[in-house]
Formats: sequence, structure tokens, C-alpha cells
Amino acid sequence: MDVKNKILVLGRPEINKTGLVSSVMAGTALEPCVASSEASAQIAWDIDTRYYTAQTEFWVDSTEPLSTAHTEL
Repeated sequence: MDVKNKILVLGRPEINKTGLVSSVMAGTALEPCVASSEASAQIAWDIDTRYYTAQTEFWVDSTEPLSTAHTEL
């Protein structure tokens, strides 16, 4: 599926990013992940409300910790 509308969910590995996506999608049918790995996932979501219809996709990924050289600025 080639989806034009994408929502990026980015955060540290210890944060429950898929839980956030599930909260946003509450009340809708959660489709299985289109692609998934240990650190990232793509989750399709068809938004269909009375006023708006769109095919979207959540891109969930993790960031790496900053090195000490970047945090000492």
C-alpha cells in the first residue's frame, strides 16, 4: 500500500510509542503492522469519520541516545 499521508512517531526505545498509537486509534480497528522490526513499525490506519476520510500510516521509530559530546554543550 502506497500511502501519501504519514504520521511520524519518534522517541526513545524505553517509551511505549505503539501504546500512543493505540490510544490515538482507540475505537477503530487496529490493522496489523505493514512492516515491523524490533525498533520500528509501520501501522496502517483508515480514518473514516462523518467529516473526513483518509488512508494514513503511522511510522513508529526509536532514536539513539546522544553522545556525551552532544550533551555537554
